[in-house]
Amino acid sequence: MEAAWLRRTGQLVCFYCFHGFEAAVGTRVPLVTRGRLGGKVCQHFAHPPGHAPLGGHSPETVWHITTKHTLAAWATSRPGVDRVRLEQWTPDHDRRADVEALLQDGTKVALEAQRQLMTDDGWRSRHRDYARQGIVDVWFWRPRGHFPHIVLDEGLPVWF
Repeated sequence: MEAAWLRRTGQLVCFYCFHGFEAAVGTRVPLVTRGRLGGKVCQHFAHPPGHAPLGGHSPETVWHITTKHTLAAWATSRPGVDRVRLEQWTPDHDRRADVEALLQDGTKVALEAQRQLMTDDGWRSRHRDYARQGIVDVWFWRPRGHFPHIVLDEGLPVWF
């Protein structure tokens, strides 16, 4: 569980809820500690009982969340970009882009930060889902990581 420290209030809140993951942006869920020293589960921060989103948050690596926010900040600074949002579902709710950028001409761009190795079939399925909905998908791979070579077969650039 990632935490956000709100300096003005001195509160430790759920990073994901505060930044709009499975909750409205700005949602403040004060965290509690769970686990115990030497116990079966190590100490960690968690939502109080009954305050977690249905199914909880999916854990993300520091690289992934940092990359998403870096991509969002970069996209926001680009000319011709109307809106940038994190974790946006496609219209059919089959895919959720790490970062969605809406261009002034109406083009939707999905920026995907991919850390884990994907199979060619897995990437192709996601790529085709985006294309079917008129969304341009751009993939950013973790440095020194592996990427599916089908990306090259499709004639797309590989960004690290």
